[in-house]
Amino acid sequence: MRGVRVGERLSIVWPGAQSSSPGYISEHTCDPLALLAALLPDRMLSLVMTEVERMANDPLPLAQRAPRVAALERELDELHRVEEVLVAAEIAAGQGRGEGFARRLINEDAARIPPAPPAG
Repeated sequence: MRGVRVGERLSIVWPGAQSSSPGYISEHTCDPLALLAALLPDRMLSLVMTEVERMANDPLPLAQRAPRVAALERELDELHRVEEVLVAAEIAAGQGRGEGFARRLINEDAARIPPAPPAG
């Protein structure tokens, strides 16, 4: 807000007002989202928090996370054991240190993992 002194013209500059030249901000423009946030802060906060909750539960609701993490940790442990057996078998077969085979397995596994869903 400008123009609150005696003799000054009152002008209200809304949030996100555009500047057409240095030092001049137009009182006839605004950023609609910033204006809504200024006029309806509680509603804007509610909308933002609803979206945060939705995103936090996608792809897995909070209640399902701990069991899923435990299952993934068990699967990872099993895969580490399988990898160790395969590397040891390659070494025993005289194929070197086994790193090439293990690296191929890791790369093949990585290629099978689906990409993360796009954000937003």
